[in-house]
Amino acid sequence: MVENGATENISTDNQNILRIKRLIELLQSEIELRRKYFNDNIVNGYGWDVLLELLIISNEKRHASITAVSTLGGMKEATGLRWIDALINEGLVTVATDIDDAHKTLVALTDQGKKGMQSYLKAVDELRQLKPTDRELADTSM
Repeated sequence: MVENGATENISTDNQNILRIKRLIELLQSEIELRRKYFNDNIVNGYGWDVLLELLIISNEKRHASITAVSTLGGMKEATGLRWIDALINEGLVTVATDIDDAHKTLVALTDQGKKGMQSYLKAVDELRQLKPTDRELADTSM
């Protein structure tokens, strides 16, 4: 015979499992959306971090040096520079000499990069409108 408290725990556990499963499915859907807008090599790893950071910088009307961007999140500069080169080859990022400081190289999203990121974010927003929010899904008493 199962006591009332035990039944509640089983029910809560099942709800938590379901919420976690739905959150994972949402995250997987967002990764699939990345692949819809960007090359598979770009959507994984530091390249994605660079694109996100450059979008923030662009939206804030700021400029970023290639050195600052190439060392995001503790990334080694050489690794960051390889990712920036890969993004340049994809047509998503451009570099230019700073007109105020010829020793400084700036990095920014290209129009193609901005459009791709904006389209991706719009698709994620639409996806989240169809599914429960992350907060609802992650709000468990684990």
